[in-house]
Amino acid sequence: MDTAEIQFGIVGPYSLAEDAQKFIHRIRDLQRPNGWDNQLETEPGLTLVFERKWLYHPTSARRFCLDAITHSGVALGNIMTYANLGLEVRAGWNIPRTFSVSRIRPAGSTWSEDDKGFSVYLFGAVDGRAVLRDIFLDGNSFRDSHSVDKRPLVADLSCGLVTRYRNLSLHLSFTERTREFKGQEKTHGFGSMALGYAF
Repeated sequence: MDTAEIQFGIVGPYSLAEDAQKFIHRIRDLQRPNGWDNQLETEPGLTLVFERKWLYHPTSARRFCLDAITHSGVALGNIMTYANLGLEVRAGWNIPRTFSVSRIRPAGSTWSEDDKGFSVYLFGAVDGRAVLRDIFLDGNSFRDSHSVDKRPLVADLSCGLVTRYRNLSLHLSFTERTREFKGQEKTHGFGSMALGYAF
């Protein structure tokens, strides 16, 4: 399966990210966020992403089975420029013959309908990137701004659980990302939960 995306947005004060974070912290009574005096200057962003996936799925997988999905891709733009390569392994009951579910990364949303009734499976995945540019680490493209010394190789290690019934799916995942810049004290982890309906 081939996936092509065009991502367009903005970074800096006009993105309203500072206002959004402070609003969430205020309504949840969390500590006031710091560091916004060091944010990037306003800059429009454009990234073109292409990724190809290959599915290795048993021809008869009505019950318990194991399959794999490999992928490779490239992103070009002033926000992110990188090449990536990865693998996902799935194990479970009645795994659909599809290209997995949404990930928090470019070209990660790939769920297509394949109605096989009820299915539930675990997955483990790795995505490695050779990063040429990351505006959030390198700083603004056309003016001076804060920056750090980025690491050129970064990986995401993910695991999770997916359950589906007909067109409805529930996806739980956790991702641990390796250090992205020199001086970063520890890796970064984040989770996601998605409820989806295909129509």
